Amino acid sequence: MASWLKTAIVLGILALGAIGAAQETVTLSFAYPTWFSDYQRFVDWYIPAFEEFMAARGTPVKIQVVELPAPDDPYREAVVLRLAAGTAPDIFAEDTFYIPADSLAGYLLDITELVEAWEWERWVPAARDAVTFQGRVWGLNRDTDVRPLYWRKDIFQAAGLPVPWQPTSWEEVLSAARAIEARRAEIAEALGVSDVVPIAVKAGTLGGEATTMQGFYPLLLGAGGRLYDPGSGKWVAKSSALLAALEFYHTIYVAERLAVDPEFWMAGAPVDKIHLYLSNVGQRPGEPALAMLVTWDGVWYDAANPQHERYIPEPPGRDAVLGYCKWPAKEPGSGIRGQDFVTISGGWAMAINSRCQHPEIAFEFLKFVHSKGECLANRLAISGSIRLPARWDISQDPLFSQIATDYDIWCSEELVPLTTVRPGLTEYPKVSDLVQEATDRILLGESPEEVLDWYATSLARVVGSDNVIELP
Repeated sequence: MASWLKTAIVLGILALGAIGAAQETVTLSFAYPTWFSDYQRFVDWYIPAFEEFMAARGTPVKIQVVELPAPDDPYREAVVLRLAAGTAPDIFAEDTFYIPADSLAGYLLDITELVEAWEWERWVPAARDAVTFQGRVWGLNRDTDVRPLYWRKDIFQAAGLPVPWQPTSWEEVLSAARAIEARRAEIAEALGVSDVVPIAVKAGTLGGEATTMQGFYPLLLGAGGRLYDPGSGKWVAKSSALLAALEFYHTIYVAERLAVDPEFWMAGAPVDKIHLYLSNVGQRPGEPALAMLVTWDGVWYDAANPQHERYIPEPPGRDAVLGYCKWPAKEPGSGIRGQDFVTISGGWAMAINSRCQHPEIAFEFLKFVHSKGECLANRLAISGSIRLPARWDISQDPLFSQIATDYDIWCSEELVPLTTVRPGLTEYPKVSDLVQEATDRILLGESPEEVLDWYATSLARVVGSDNVIELP
């Protein structure tokens, strides 16, 4: 057995607390997304190792894996149907987006006292916030994520733009897009692709939450705004930041046509397609290549994975083609909290069904999986798809620095300190739907001012007129 694995076992075991012995085998059901890079590790290691450990302690446990549909939306539908019917697994992965609604519905076990008696102080603030609702904790997350701005080195070089590159304002982003637009056909021919698209920002209702979180939110935060104002406890119906975000969409999609055609976001699977454009170096000659896209940090790992559809083949390979940088505020210092650069985090957690008959043992499994030793071992086992640790004591551990890439360290040091999360409120999914429709309206040609008026009226209808505010 490898030395690091032995260390992980010891650290994982030490992380577990004592519980009383049981007379019979305790059976727990468990669901985890099959498309996650560490799914097989759960099957091959976490579950059998935990079962063996508990048996040695005199509490035999059997964890039954429940396979649910993939990817996100079918998985969510399967989980919520089972929660409503009272047949959901005892332990399951939960997109933090749904924690407020599921906790209010009584589906999730409140684990606040359990985590506070363990190692909760070792989670970074954004990771804590993602699983906290109404001051209570409803899940544990091993990872967090951020939203870099990806850009194509080959396209920038062909357009005469600087490499490396870090814009400090939206105007610098737009200037780069215009420079690429000016040589669009020439660059496309050189790359052997059908077209070169200067920039894209996720949009439209078909984009779902990706539109809100990986498109609209970076713009809104960069203009210094939020969807919800914590000071007044109200949703923001109008603000200069909301208008600025809509104006950026209008600029690239309608006024200057620097992005994909608006119709792109209204059919098929546009989020999947836009990522394929970002990774197209000529292996798909009938498709365009994309020069700039704000999206989640995992795209970097996908681009180096030969098994992934977003793989950038060698030569030239990911590192020679794909660059990354921080998304800038509209102007230096104008971002949320006066920041020069902004990002936002989401991610998944593991939750315990409120109907679980053995919650204390279910939490022992969560402790095992989320222990420092196991989180480090997980990164050693699947280092090609490392995600950002939710525990600060992992990113500060010397072992992490040995296995982390420059990109991992950059995300941890440059973006995590800047990040924020979505409002942990039950109204948020409906508000997010309005944001997505607002971008659709821009794509269809409505002016930013018209769309903002529509949004304000619709928001008041959804959350109540007493629960909205207009800000400068």
